Amino acid sequence: MQDIHSDYIIVVESKNLKQRIVYISKRMREKLTSYLKIRGNLSHTKVFINRDQLPYNKNTFQQNLREARVLCGIQKQVSPHVCRRTYAKNAILSGMDAFSLATLLGHSSLEVTKRYVQIWGNDLKKQAKLRKDYGDFF
Repeated sequence: MQDIHSDYIIVVESKNLKQRIVYISKRMREKLTSYLKIRGNLSHTKVFINRDQLPYNKNTFQQNLREARVLCGIQKQVSPHVCRRTYAKNAILSGMDAFSLATLLGHSSLEVTKRYVQIWGNDLKKQAKLRKDYGDFF
């Protein structure tokens, strides 16, 4: 709970064991505030809890996400990692620079971010059309 701030969250338990800041949108802040009111005050400081008000574990979250995928009729694979990759790709397609994205994702290099994003096909074609036309330059 102490890692939640007005416009960011400090991720303490990351895969690479390095803390990082995750900025949250106004809409996400509203959803989080709503959730925290429902969650209430507990004897522990973990944010996400199960029905027994115990801290949520990673495996339970992944299982619930898989079940939600089936209930929604989604055929593609869904996992926290797929969500993270989708965020990364959408961030780049929306105009975020790769350096900022790499930092936000906690990547050690741009090579890791490059593997995450993997833009090709129609997405690459759309990005190519957004480039500045330097035809008059020559």
